[in-house]
Amino acid sequence: MPGTVTVGCKIPTGMVLQLFRMEDHEEPVMAGGYRIVKRAMVDREPVKLNGPARYIGRDSAHTIISGSGITYNVDADFFAEWMKQNADHPAVKGKFIYAQSKPGEIEAQARDHRSLKTGLEGIDPNNLPEEFKRTIKTAEGFNNG
Repeated sequence: MPGTVTVGCKIPTGMVLQLFRMEDHEEPVMAGGYRIVKRAMVDREPVKLNGPARYIGRDSAHTIISGSGITYNVDADFFAEWMKQNADHPAVKGKFIYAQSKPGEIEAQARDHRSLKTGLEGIDPNNLPEEFKRTIKTAEGFNNG
């Protein structure tokens, strides 16, 4: 699948995608000698996906659509292989990372994913979870809150 894709990511800080290949490696053993084991080796340069969090500095101009950070021009073969290698990753299973070959299609998919919650969102101070709504007694015995 030659070409590039546009990737949407709902993980607030974005993610760094890295491909690995397994290769044989000699590992010393205590009694002397070596055994052959597999180890993961970096296969290509990593790709950084933008997340929906606002960055200060040089990344401050990246695109955010419906709560997803958008990364343009990601190698399509790289992304397809990363999705294959990481099929069990929670971000893949939860559909927090997704791609389209046309930028217009990523906008529609980002709108469809708007309601997905990663669990990494900030707390809404006007809608606190029950465990944060308890009252605190001060030294004088007055309720504070």
